[in-house]
Amino acid sequence: IGLPESAIRQTFLETQTKTRGRLDPNEFSDFFAILSTRQEVIYLLVQYGNGTFLTACQLFNFMETEQKATSLSVEECEALIEKYEPSPAGKRSKQLTVDGFTSFLQSSSCSLSAPHHQSVYQDMTQPLSHYFIATSHNTFLTQDQQGPASETAYTRALLKGCRCVEIDIWDGSEGDPVVMQGKAMANNCLPLDVVMKTIAENAFQTSP
Repeated sequence: IGLPESAIRQTFLETQTKTRGRLDPNEFSDFFAILSTRQEVIYLLVQYGNGTFLTACQLFNFMETEQKATSLSVEECEALIEKYEPSPAGKRSKQLTVDGFTSFLQSSSCSLSAPHHQSVYQDMTQPLSHYFIATSHNTFLTQDQQGPASETAYTRALLKGCRCVEIDIWDGSEGDPVVMQGKAMANNCLPLDVVMKTIAENAFQTSP
C-alpha cells in the first residue's frame, strides 16, 4: 500500500475503538478496507452509480463509455456482477459494490489486451529479420539528445516509415501531461495532446 507511515498510523488510531494499541478482527477489517480502497474507484462509483454500488445497467454504461465495449450486453454485465461481487447480498440484488468493482477492474475481464493475445497468436516461423521494425529514439527531439523538442519530429519520423516512436510523459508545471526528456529538460517540452494529435494524423500515411 503506497501510503506514508504517518497516514497508516493515523488510520490505525482512528479505527481502534479502544486505546490499547491493537485491533480486533472487525476493526482490522475496517482498517484494511480504508487503506486498500482506491479513491479513483470510488470516483467511478459516484460518476456511474450512487457512490456505493453499480447496477447492471450502470456497469453497462461504464463499460460502453469508459472501456468502449460496444458489444457488451446488460445480461453480460449481470454475469460479471455474479462473477466478481463477493457479497451474497450484492449477488442477489445484482449490484457491484466497491470490492466487487475493484476485483473486476483488476481482472482479465477488464484487461486492455484481447483474451487471445495472452498466448502466442502471430506467425513466429519467419526469419528474425522479418520481425524488425523501424524505431525512433527520443522522437520528440529535432537535433541531438538535448533538443529542441517539436511535434514536427514525430511527423518526420512517421512519414519516413517509423512504426515505433518514443513518448516520454511527465507531469507538467500546470499539472497537465507533457512530453520531455526528464525533469532536467522541463523548459523543453511538448503538450501531450499536441503529440497525440500529430501521431494520429501521420501514423499510417506511410506505414500500413
